[in-house]
Amino acid sequence: MSIIEPRLFRDPESDAAFIAVGTRLQRRAMLDLSIDEEIVRGDLRGATLEEPLRSALVLVVEHELKQEEPLTEAELLATVRTRRLFGAGRYRRRLDALAGMNLVRREGRGLHATVAGISAVLRPSSLEGPRLPRELLRVLRQAELARQRR
Repeated sequence: MSIIEPRLFRDPESDAAFIAVGTRLQRRAMLDLSIDEEIVRGDLRGATLEEPLRSALVLVVEHELKQEEPLTEAELLATVRTRRLFGAGRYRRRLDALAGMNLVRREGRGLHATVAGISAVLRPSSLEGPRLPRELLRVLRQAELARQRR
């Protein structure tokens, strides 16, 4: 032990930077924990998801993983119309159901797959499933949490 008090010679700015780094790491850890919880929730939901809902969710997730412009509901319904006659009403109800399960998030006119929605389609618990893109999941989860805070 030293007779000199170490707190007298510390730089308060470096303490603030150390605390800020700690809170940044804590926020990142909490975000990753939240993502992991959503992955488990989506994986469990994906096991019991009916085929018509799964097919609608697959279209949204595939578009989200390409990281292009957000898919609008009108674009999705237009692609459905080219495949089936009178399919738009059914798909609109399916999207409503997926949004109610928090597997799809509506943001203005755009549709986004949630972290749970992506894991419901990709099923990370299956051994042959692809690895989930972690950075994309962080961006999506931050958007989900920001929307919940509003």
